[in-house]
Amino acid sequence: MDDTGKRAIGLVRTGAAWRHGHPVAEQTLIGEHLAYLSRLARDGDVIQAGPVLGLTDRPGEDGLVGMILYGVGPRRARQLAEKDPAVSAGLVRCEVWPWYPEALEL
Repeated sequence: MDDTGKRAIGLVRTGAAWRHGHPVAEQTLIGEHLAYLSRLARDGDVIQAGPVLGLTDRPGEDGLVGMILYGVGPRRARQLAEKDPAVSAGLVRCEVWPWYPEALEL
């Protein structure tokens, strides 16, 4: 699969090391996770990222806690996600999907 000109999204969900009942800010490795995403954003590999929390400031029923819009295709995005310290440690999982923003031309 050729990633040229493609983009990807990452759906970030709680992992095995997530401490349920604790706010996002109190989770281990959140600082490292945010620093990693900031570096990727500076390099242009990430376009936007942020939390996706319910009205209770807790993960969704499916564990959804965040979304990442990558400036690279899905293959490269998966490589970047695997290097995320929070993913490596099992705090979160990042499910990467191809994204086709050009599909809807207004």
